[in-house]
Amino acid sequence: MYLVDCDVVAGFWPKSRIPMSPKEIGALLSGNGIKEAFVVSARGILFDYQRGNEETLKWAEASKNLESFGVRFHPVGTIDLRRFIGYREEIHQYHRAGVRLWRLFPEHQGWDFEHPGFRRVADAIAEVGGTLFVKGKAGRILAGLKGCPVKLLIGTHFYDVSEVFALWEEGHKFTLSMAQFHGAGTLRFVVNQGGRGRVVFGSGAPFFSPSAVKGILEQSDLSEEEKQIIASETLWSLLEKDAW
Repeated sequence: MYLVDCDVVAGFWPKSRIPMSPKEIGALLSGNGIKEAFVVSARGILFDYQRGNEETLKWAEASKNLESFGVRFHPVGTIDLRRFIGYREEIHQYHRAGVRLWRLFPEHQGWDFEHPGFRRVADAIAEVGGTLFVKGKAGRILAGLKGCPVKLLIGTHFYDVSEVFALWEEGHKFTLSMAQFHGAGTLRFVVNQGGRGRVVFGSGAPFFSPSAVKGILEQSDLSEEEKQIIASETLWSLLEKDAW
């Protein structure tokens, strides 16, 4: 199974004893059989999103030599809504540089999905054909987007998936990251409700255990084909890899 991780953070995280340098994150991922990862800079989340985006792009370039980190890194852009100014130019600039996935972090920055900047940033990501990844309750996220056509990847807790199923029934189109799923039966349950192409592999590293999330996928009763769809194919399709 070829694993591509959509949900990884690297860099300096204050008050954390977790090893988070790109080298250490690469070792963590490769030790769990993950071949490629979409990585966002901690600096961009907590301090300076512009410098963080620069940092992530440099890591991605360095990782083309697998001896650097042991895993191929793909750059993930971010915008800090506490700053906001310059977001549109930043998104267009990094799209031209190859960034296809963007993450926002209300859980670390203290804003909610009613923040008007949330919709503005999502609109700009949609303009360039990018994908937005954000964590939280799916209903609140969609309410904040108010019909914005951005391609959407949501990280939500398994205990909140009934809300996800209701939104899928209403015709909303979004994909789930599995970092907060629990138990091998979880994936079968979600796939039965949403069908193929609604779940992607995301470890949440280093704050969640890649081995635990990988174990959920491996131990599920899905077919090998279904597992590979989750492991990489759905994410590549969402990001339109053929168009890169």
